[in-house]
Amino acid sequence: MGMYWSARLVDEKALVHLLQHPEQVYDFFHADQFDGCDPAWLDDYKTYPIVDMGQEWHALHYVLTGSADTTGSALDFILGSFSAVGEDLGYGPAHVVPPRALSAFSEALSAVGPDQIAANFASEGFGASEVYLGRALASEGHVALDQLNLQITKLAEFVSTGAARQCGAITLIT
Repeated sequence: MGMYWSARLVDEKALVHLLQHPEQVYDFFHADQFDGCDPAWLDDYKTYPIVDMGQEWHALHYVLTGSADTTGSALDFILGSFSAVGEDLGYGPAHVVPPRALSAFSEALSAVGPDQIAANFASEGFGASEVYLGRALASEGHVALDQLNLQITKLAEFVSTGAARQCGAITLIT
């Protein structure tokens, strides 16, 4: 068990639908695995990219921002203050990241270099109890840092695709 963070790209048509039918957020999020509430509209989204940051989501936020909390910067994609949609699905409701915030994150992420990521990983705050799994990851050293860098690469590809399509995202912690 644990907390897992995922995101799925969403276009304006799906976003309008989900805001009108918030009970279908889970179905949308898992459209590639679930034949549920309204297949006619879900089928359009089965190929929309999804990214899973697993249990490392909070560590990723920290190495990108240098903070365990929201920062108010464009790098707050994982832990940002976005509008909630739907019911609590385990660790709160899903959140809607608007297209402009996704594009801003994509641009800001491209400016974050490996030295900044490594410095934030090595900082005292990373291994503190305020970062979910921070102590465990810090004890793994460069192995964990390499894994975080792989996750950042996946996340960068996901948001780059979303920005190119002018999409937003639905994020979820389960």
